[in-house]
Amino acid sequence: MDRRVDLFKILKNEEKLTNVTIFPAYESVIDPYEKNKETNLLNPITIKAYVMPLSFQSLKWKFFGQLPMGSKQIIARKRDKNSFINAHRIKIGNDYYKCYTDDQQGFALKEYENYIVVIVEWKNV
Repeated sequence: MDRRVDLFKILKNEEKLTNVTIFPAYESVIDPYEKNKETNLLNPITIKAYVMPLSFQSLKWKFFGQLPMGSKQIIARKRDKNSFINAHRIKIGNDYYKCYTDDQQGFALKEYENYIVVIVEWKNV
């Protein structure tokens, strides 16, 4: 992609960017014998990103129906990659989401030259 074209500047001028609040967290082991873990939320981070709903076709053909309805696809700046990796909860509007992980606990995060694409699934909180 040509550096003269800034995707996020174009989306900002068209007012298509959405506020995405990311709640990072870390886990600490309470009891090493029973392996109980406690999740501690950190201060939320708010970023601007382009949010799109996933279509029925992509849920069926790309993700094999594993994602619940209401899941979203986020296009964000490359500098926000670590925020999404450490995210425990993601708030878009009034709904809460989490990063989609597969059976090997790999994140559905695709990195391109100037941006990243993150798949988030709806989380019933």
